This record gives sequence, C-alpha cells and structure tokens, in this order.
Amino acid sequence: MPGIVGFARDWRIVWLLLGIAAFIATVWNIITVSFRQAIIPDDLLGRVNSVYRFVSWGMLPAGVITGGLVVRATEVAAGRDLALRMPYLVAAIFTLGVALWARPKLTTEKLEVARAEGDAARKERDAAKGDTPDTGG
Repeated sequence: MPGIVGFARDWRIVWLLLGIAAFIATVWNIITVSFRQAIIPDDLLGRVNSVYRFVSWGMLPAGVITGGLVVRATEVAAGRDLALRMPYLVAAIFTLGVALWARPKLTTEKLEVARAEGDAARKERDAAKGDTPDTGG
C-alpha cells in the first residue's frame, strides 16, 4: 500500500488508501494486544507491552530520518516530485521483504504452541499461588 500511496496522483485515492491503512492498523493492534494478553504472564505483561511500545514508537523517528535521507539522495537524479515519492516506494519494498521473510515463521501452528505454553505457564503459576478457577483466587 505505501507504494501505491507514493505514486497516486489524486488526493482522494491517497485519503482512501490511508483510511484503509488506518483500519488495518487498528485491527492489527487489537489482534496483537489480545494475543499478548493471552500468552504473556500477568506479572510480565506490563514489561512486555512497554518494550513493544518502545520499539514500535521508537522506530518512527528512524523512519522519518530514513525517508528524509532517501529524498535527499534521489532528489538530484530524479527531481523533487519523484524524490518525494521515493520513501513510499522504499517502504513498500522493505515491507514486502519483511513479509516474505516472516511468512514461514508466523504460522498458525506456532501461534497455537505459544498460546498453549502461555496457558500452561498461567495454570502452573496459579497452582503455585493457590489460585484455582473454581475459587477465583
């Protein structure tokens, strides 16, 4: 989608694509937070979420700087108009590369194993504390 946004000539197409991207980001956020809450032990959840937020929000300045460097590097050869679109193309290529790299690693089977391990760890921890599902703690 970033590649299409970068080369769209009509602002309405850009708005539509950015709206779709925002919707996808919202769904992604709901899924990942719910999954983390399901598999991470309660006493570690705050730490894990803080690291997740630190890394994800911390990459925003790196992306801005990289985009500026891409524009600066391509402006002389490609002209200002094309150079301002190049960060979107670079982001699209990078996103495609990461997706191709991650696809074999992120399988339903691996997610189910992680969920089962999280459930087992939670039951073991609750048993050690004396909490049972019947008594509610």
